Amino acid sequence: MLVAGAALVAGVGSAVCAVLYATTNQRHLPPEVLARVTSITTLGAFALGSREEDLTAART
Repeated sequence: MLVAGAALVAGVGSAVCAVLYATTNQRHLPPEVLARVTSITTLGAFALGSREEDLTAART
């Protein structure tokens, strides 16, 4: 039950952060570069996310 609660809190926090980040980008970036910035950010998140898992697995 504790793990499920922690997962719920982490999921809600992640969703709130994603909405705030997307809203900030849309408000402050010109429309002609918004797609490019979003794609580079997403690519970086996937690239670094997989490395983080590798590093975490190597530690344990």
